[in-house]
Amino acid sequence: MPRHPDPAVELRILDAAHKLWVRGGTEALTMRTVARAAHTNTPAIYRRFKNRQDILRGLLLRIQQEVIQVMGQASSPEELCEGYLQYAIAHAREYELYFLHQNEILFAGRKRAHSSGQNTYPGREFVRKQLAGWLGGTPDEQTRLHLALWATMHGTVMLLNSKTVQGGAAEDLLAACRMSLSLILDHASVLRQ
Repeated sequence: MPRHPDPAVELRILDAAHKLWVRGGTEALTMRTVARAAHTNTPAIYRRFKNRQDILRGLLLRIQQEVIQVMGQASSPEELCEGYLQYAIAHAREYELYFLHQNEILFAGRKRAHSSGQNTYPGREFVRKQLAGWLGGTPDEQTRLHLALWATMHGTVMLLNSKTVQGGAAEDLLAACRMSLSLILDHASVLRQ
């Protein structure tokens, strides 16, 4: 009698890999440790994922969707920025995978997305569309605004998540980031009038 594949195995594998990533990053994520944590065996892992990079790709795509979902709940640019900041700070390891390893995971052995014309940064496109909806213009016209907001938030998140800035200075940095975001958005609104 043929074996029936368990449809929940892939989900269990990604859940286990996620927990391992959060606990120990790249070093904690081996096919054997993922199999053990997912309560399965390595052949079952290899039937669903080519290699460890493929598992990381699955995690990255899941994180991209989480970030877009958080930002999708926003009803204004300010709420979008706040949601992004809160997610990135509360999920430091996920953010690390999302931004520090995105290119090597998504584009391993291929040309970069922008040079091939492919849209492989759904979060970036989502934000540009949201900004265009709130502030007017086209998503392409919102590229510089998006980059200004992202650079401000990303720099702040990286400093906070790396524990470079702590205590009261961390609170001041976050407040300064929010003030900068507000000024950038106010300036963008004035330019649109």
